[in-house]
Amino acid sequence: MSLVFTFNGRRQIRCLVPFCDKTRGDRKGSALPPHEDFEWICGNHYKAVDARKRQLLTRLRKKGMDQLAHRLWLKIREEALDKGMGIR
Repeated sequence: MSLVFTFNGRRQIRCLVPFCDKTRGDRKGSALPPHEDFEWICGNHYKAVDARKRQLLTRLRKKGMDQLAHRLWLKIREEALDKGMGIR
């Protein structure tokens, strides 16, 4: 199931945590990418992730270390899903 959908002619994306109703659309300076496999975590679920991982992800992205940032994103994604579903 795609997390990207169209509502009133505007593209929106859902939070990747199941049963979360949060969505976002294009923002000034931060448009949704054209591909359909884009993932987004809402603020409520992103804040539940360990702060050290979030800070490290920001640093890796700023330094252009994309492969490491992608691996860390997968761990952040897993933790957000687990906490959002009440597993951890």
